[in-house]
Amino acid sequence: MAKWRTKLSAHKMNLLGVLLVFNIIGLVIFIFLTVASSNSLFIAQLNNLNKNPVSDKVVFHQAIVEQGKETFLDLHNYQDVFTYVFSQLPNEVTIYPSENYYYFTFYHKNQFIKGNIRLDVEGRKQGKISFAYFSGHVLPENKSDLDFLMNSYEFQASDGVSLAEENPLKYRVSYGGKTVVFNLNNISQELPPGYPLYPEEKFVARTFDESGWPFSLLFDQASSQFRFIADNAKDSPEQLHEIDEHLWLGRQSGFAFYKDKFDRYVLVGVSTDQTRQNSYYDGPFDQLADNFVIDDNLKELMEQAYPYVTGKINRYGIFVNEQGVADGSRLALTPYNNYESYDWLRYFVAGCKEKSSDEKQLLACLTYDYKKDVPASTSSQ
Repeated sequence: MAKWRTKLSAHKMNLLGVLLVFNIIGLVIFIFLTVASSNSLFIAQLNNLNKNPVSDKVVFHQAIVEQGKETFLDLHNYQDVFTYVFSQLPNEVTIYPSENYYYFTFYHKNQFIKGNIRLDVEGRKQGKISFAYFSGHVLPENKSDLDFLMNSYEFQASDGVSLAEENPLKYRVSYGGKTVVFNLNNISQELPPGYPLYPEEKFVARTFDESGWPFSLLFDQASSQFRFIADNAKDSPEQLHEIDEHLWLGRQSGFAFYKDKFDRYVLVGVSTDQTRQNSYYDGPFDQLADNFVIDDNLKELMEQAYPYVTGKINRYGIFVNEQGVADGSRLALTPYNNYESYDWLRYFVAGCKEKSSDEKQLLACLTYDYKKDVPASTSSQ
């Protein structure tokens, strides 16, 4: 019996040995396949990086320091700066902001230069494109603080710039032997599906701000005022966080939204600092839907909201003289508040809640534009 057990034990040992060998072989094969798969994935990613390098999408500190030391540009010469910027453009670009600004930034001579190339809705009909830039300021106290370096010019054929229309939302701009295709943002001018409105609210237009936020511009016929509402906050260009009941803030833009009973995000505040800097986050007042204005509806609503501009603006809200010639300045639609701190925002919203009997009144309070108080005889913007 003991001998049989010994033989059985030996047999078990042999069997276990065989199983162990198979397990080791299986493990080796698994490791080999895993490593091979990982290597294949790594190689594929590496090849993808080689095909689509990300070095032009990541800004490294070294580049900022070195760019600041460069001195090859005369920043006061708009022709030189335009030539430099145009040479850096891809062969085809898309202008997302709805007033047709193609923005750029670069660092030179220890100055952060911010600017834009604009295919203005009226200017491009005349073969003109606008070019403007200025030296950025982190904490400007006054608008004049940005005047340290500021330049603008309208380029046309006499400057060697040609503009050709392929269709109403696509243009070819040629300069210095280079041609760039500019695609304008084809924004649907219909209210987003399932978008609720109060009976007093009238849909005006859909816009796209340089912050990346798409908005629907509404007009409250009961209070004769505009308001901007985010098209779809669930698909927002940034993270939002709630700083008080119904009060939400964009972590990047600083835009303050009031979330109403329809779950709409109504713009109620913009950072004062961002407005002073003339940054991408200075508010949607400068990005109306110019490409889709076909009648005087917007003009009439502006005159209703701001009586002092009656007879003084064209259909885009641009101020005109007695002969109807545009003077370059524009009515700013700012149905929201500039805020200095979160506490001020909370205080402001609480104050509106206290004096409002329902949400309609609350929204009218939160989106009131101070320019509505300007006397009709005043010509100030």
